[in-house]
Amino acid sequence: MYTLNWQPPYDWSWMLGFLAARAVSGVETVADSYYARSLAVGEYRGVVTAIPDIARHTLHINLSAGLEPVAAECLAKMSRLFDLQCNPQIVNGALGKLGAARPGLRLPGCVDAFEQGVRAILGQLVSVAMAAKLTSRVAQLYG
Repeated sequence: MYTLNWQPPYDWSWMLGFLAARAVSGVETVADSYYARSLAVGEYRGVVTAIPDIARHTLHINLSAGLEPVAAECLAKMSRLFDLQCNPQIVNGALGKLGAARPGLRLPGCVDAFEQGVRAILGQLVSVAMAAKLTSRVAQLYG
């Protein structure tokens, strides 16, 4: 298991809800307390699971054996997905009352630029739910 840190506050409920609404069946699983997905890094394949520890301001990352050789890249992808490098004090200061109203919001990122491009294109054509379904079909057909 690996551990990534973040600066509080972090609105995990919102982030996991955002990801759940867009989860691609067969690729991602999102629950109240974790996020899991299949991941390909070069020729390496496996599953990554992210479990936030809110009290310790850490994100526990589990990698399946197939991803261990590329652990550093997997951790960087999870850090980008969950926007862990964000400094919420700077953001909240810049947003003023808007930031104070919703402390801990982060910008969801992505783990793969091509995947995100497919999601963006499909999302322009249909609803969020349908885009997730169509992306799932693309993943089934092409991996």
